[in-house]
Amino acid sequence: MGKNNNIFSKVLSKSNSYNFYKNNYEEAINNNKKLADENKKLKNKIKKLNNEKEGLLDKYERDIPVFDFDDIMSKFYISPVIKKPFSFHDKMCFASMDHLAKYVRNNLKNSNFNPLVSVILPVHNYEENILDIINSVLNQTYDNFELIIIDDCSDDNTLELIKSIDNSKINLISNKSRLGFASCRNAAVNSANGEYIFYIDMDNLWDCEYLFTMIGLFLLLPEADAVYSGQYIYNEGFKDLMGIVFGSYNKSLLYNNNFISISALGHKRCVFEKICFDDSLDSLEDYHFILSIAKYFKMYSAPFLLSKYQSTNFHKIWGLNHELDVPQIKLIHDKLGNNIFKDYSLTNPLNKKISIIIPSYKLLDDLKDCIDAILSFESNLIDVIVVDNNSNDKIRDYLKSLSDEGKIRYIQNDINYGFTYAIEQGISVSDENSDILLLNNDAILTIGALEAMQYYSYSLSDAGVIVPREVLYAGDERVNNHVPYANKNFECDVTPSRNHTNIYRNPLFFDGDVLELSFAPFFCTYIKREVFNKTIGLDSEIGRHYVSDRLFCDFVRYILNLKVYQVSDAVVYHKSQASTKKLREENDKYDIMFVRNQWESEIAEELGYRKYPWQE
Repeated sequence: MGKNNNIFSKVLSKSNSYNFYKNNYEEAINNNKKLADENKKLKNKIKKLNNEKEGLLDKYERDIPVFDFDDIMSKFYISPVIKKPFSFHDKMCFASMDHLAKYVRNNLKNSNFNPLVSVILPVHNYEENILDIINSVLNQTYDNFELIIIDDCSDDNTLELIKSIDNSKINLISNKSRLGFASCRNAAVNSANGEYIFYIDMDNLWDCEYLFTMIGLFLLLPEADAVYSGQYIYNEGFKDLMGIVFGSYNKSLLYNNNFISISALGHKRCVFEKICFDDSLDSLEDYHFILSIAKYFKMYSAPFLLSKYQSTNFHKIWGLNHELDVPQIKLIHDKLGNNIFKDYSLTNPLNKKISIIIPSYKLLDDLKDCIDAILSFESNLIDVIVVDNNSNDKIRDYLKSLSDEGKIRYIQNDINYGFTYAIEQGISVSDENSDILLLNNDAILTIGALEAMQYYSYSLSDAGVIVPREVLYAGDERVNNHVPYANKNFECDVTPSRNHTNIYRNPLFFDGDVLELSFAPFFCTYIKREVFNKTIGLDSEIGRHYVSDRLFCDFVRYILNLKVYQVSDAVVYHKSQASTKKLREENDKYDIMFVRNQWESEIAEELGYRKYPWQE
């Protein structure tokens, strides 16, 4: 049989067909090996690119480079998360945070301030870590506190472990049936004796100096009804540090996407006389409670990291997965109302005339919405001046009809001079005794916004420029370019911005009301007449369509030694910047006006404008 096989092989080996298939088979095998090698190389390349992508995403989330304490405080206002690995500069900033916390504690040590604190701990089936969390409270260096533990009908060994601790500071309440943590906290606070209330939830631990520091904040900030700080975030079991979360008090961002832990917040007892935890909510009742504090009370942020939280998913827990809990957050927003901030029209009515200057270009619907919002205020202290940059007949007819009715004043240009020149035209015909509001044609003023801006323009002695919150509507894709932490499913202010890098000085302990900026885009801008008269204007020669806002802010800050402030209680919505999109359709005009921000030579000559060497 073996001999026959050898003969058969010899015959086949001499066959042309056999040799053809044999050679092609071997070539195919070699090609497959090469393809496998290439495939492996491609997979490695893809893996490397994915790693680079993750690195870039991490860098993107970091948004603002941190080099000093001013940088990190600016970052904390729009992006509260810093993930490991920490940079050298991160660590230096964390060191400053701990150093400043020492100052707060030293200030308390040197005082007679020693109020009773009630700590609220709701638990359910937490036998693995219940002793750790209780001990983190009992080991506090601030000694004047009571710990109220509510066991919400645990069916493991949690209750027995709590009872095994013999400490007079502990007051244990045991529910006979599940009530939920909102009801538990409400019951605990109602039984509390403390002047100040703090909360700690499962999966959280406190540094031994936590209460001492937080009570020290109340001593430093007597007007504060509530204070909060940040947290270290660990993986499960508190084994490895993954990052930190602290957000300086940004009211708009808080409404958009929570960054405050209930386990890093304390409040005066008076807070609970007006609000409590909503036990009708299935989840996020702590977020609803925090927003309620923001709506009704004075709250301060403090950049201290004295509590810990364990999480299996850093992104999921801290709002970086933006699809998480969207329906529940919408429900909470509905309960609280669209605006959780103060309406200044009720407390500080307008007392000085305002000339509102609106440059217009090709947006009839947006322009109507803008003007209708202003006219709805029915104030004889508001003068609306619209300067149209060569729009179509429908817009011209609309503006002329409003002008004929005496509702607005109206300037019609036969060419598009751009934003800055139109503003200058409007100011030139405005009442010389009125203040000035510069307003985009796609901006929607809300009730109280004008009053808030006017109030702060005069109550802040060093105010040069006042701007509101520039709020993008829910779903606007631009929001994360400005505010990395924002959830695009909800509206958000984008005036303090990563793109603009314009947060100049964020207070150490911040109440969220007024923020100093280095620059504000002139989407909506309040300028006192006496301030404007000391400047040389917006300068359309150098900044035809943009840049003029930066020039004006720099002049106000460096020549007049005044400041640019954002007022959080003034809310103005910004639509889709469709005028710029319309301009983009006219390629040549868009290029010279928006890309190069320059003038056509014949128009420049007509206006007496020159071209500077840096504009070449």
